Amino acid sequence: RQISWIYPDRRTPGNFIAGLGSGLGGMYSFDSKTGRWAASNIESGIRVFSFLILPKDRGKLAGTSQGVYWQARESGPWTKLKGAIAGCTVYSLEMDPKHAVVYAGTNEGVYQASPSSLDFRIPPGSRLRPQVWSITAPDTGEDVVYAGSSLGLMRSWDRGITWKGISSYGLPERAPIYSLAISPADRSRIFAGTAVGLYESVNGGLHWRRSGGAGLGGNIPSVIFVGDSGERILAADKEAGGLFYSKDGGENWEKLSYGYDAPVNFLALNPDRSSQVYIGTHTDGIYFLDLE
Repeated sequence: RQISWIYPDRRTPGNFIAGLGSGLGGMYSFDSKTGRWAASNIESGIRVFSFLILPKDRGKLAGTSQGVYWQARESGPWTKLKGAIAGCTVYSLEMDPKHAVVYAGTNEGVYQASPSSLDFRIPPGSRLRPQVWSITAPDTGEDVVYAGSSLGLMRSWDRGITWKGISSYGLPERAPIYSLAISPADRSRIFAGTAVGLYESVNGGLHWRRSGGAGLGGNIPSVIFVGDSGERILAADKEAGGLFYSKDGGENWEKLSYGYDAPVNFLALNPDRSSQVYIGTHTDGIYFLDLE
């Protein structure tokens, strides 16, 4: 199976939802107690690119090739949200950990909504409408949000109301930024997984350099920090296959093999075990990796 994304369910330890990029697509939920999978299709032929569980039992969101769908209660029907976002491809969904804001990265810019209204709109002050593949709202107590877009890295200091492109030095022009990882130990240190390699910034995204060395492939769809030290980093290789692991903050990398090194699409941390990683591959399903 081709796994597009993995979303850990923080409400139930060990459970997660995975999106399929092969066959008819759809989503599967994994129950860690029974070891069983349950399928959940929104509509036939619709690809699901992103997923979000809303706080306070407000349901679930799925970002698709045809807008955003909402499931109000477990096992209930999926409802397509109305408005301008209904015609968008939604690549990324992110919940601001400090403020009641949901961000949606689309092929027409960054939309936002409150989790209570789910009325997704582009703020009037936002004039940039690029493709946005990834969004991250770091838990810093500030109003900063980052977005990986067709204009490079964008940053907002006011919770997504206005945006500015900041990555004019070092990142390849218009290269898709599929993943952003901000160091838990140093918020000015950012890794970007792009279609043309792994890049690193040590000054909040203003300047970038290529990271990973010659061994790391050219297509890095996912990069994550493991633990809180900022030293351990994992990068997914969609080109040559396998994972690359750094124990020293990205200075040196080693390739990790898990037997059949299928290209890797997605990495996700188990929120209940910070050393356990879910690996979504391009042709060989899902693996678990324990770095302890």
